[in-house]
Amino acid sequence: MERWACRNWFAGADGVVPWQSVGTDANFATAEATALLLPGKRFGINGPVASLRLKALRRAQQDVEYLVLFAKATGMTREQIAVDLGFLDASPNPALGRSRWLVDEFGTEDFTGQWQGIAHRLADSAADAATEKPPERTQP
Repeated sequence: MERWACRNWFAGADGVVPWQSVGTDANFATAEATALLLPGKRFGINGPVASLRLKALRRAQQDVEYLVLFAKATGMTREQIAVDLGFLDASPNPALGRSRWLVDEFGTEDFTGQWQGIAHRLADSAADAATEKPPERTQP
């Protein structure tokens, strides 16, 4: 989920919209990639219950908010942040006419661990930038 949300934010989206996200009772035993909500009947709930995927999607969107705060605090663009984090090659790809991603779909084996470290670094940097004392103005 983090890959999806982050990749889309870097590409210019402000959010992601899951499609066909209601699973069935069978998805408690056999995972379905798109099931965010599952029937609550087996728990005596007349309505849906959240899956772990929904919780991961919420966490992913919270991580994107770290990127938003970092961008506001530093004045960096999404592309500059992606290059700075090592996700994007700043040199244009002649075939595509734009920059290229350095990792396919951020496809590292330990993306979640890698991203958590980045998210903490971004949060710390954004907090530091937000608490910095602005320069004093001199009277004209």
